[in-house]
Amino acid sequence: MPTLKWIPVDALTPNARNARTHSKKQIRQIADSITAFGFLVPLLIDDGGTLIAGHGRYAAAKLLGLEQVPVIEVNGLSEAKRRACPCRQQDCRERRLGPHLVLPSKSI
Repeated sequence: MPTLKWIPVDALTPNARNARTHSKKQIRQIADSITAFGFLVPLLIDDGGTLIAGHGRYAAAKLLGLEQVPVIEVNGLSEAKRRACPCRQQDCRERRLGPHLVLPSKSI
């Protein structure tokens, strides 16, 4: 069963196989959103603390100097499911929100 908890940012390891990259501008926008609204969407990690999804939020948390972040820890995923999970989440997000989603700027 997945569990939600807060853990130190330094305890997390980015996934070396992460297919998505974020520009400095995107990370800044994510950081601005976290500052304005709080950390609303937890990072998804495996039982070893490796990021499965949320690399942009992780980078934004580091940029902001946050000590802890919310995570959902998922245990017992096969390697195939671990690789597929972020892709499926991104696909669902794009279908739900459309291609024109823009994060609010800092001026909000």
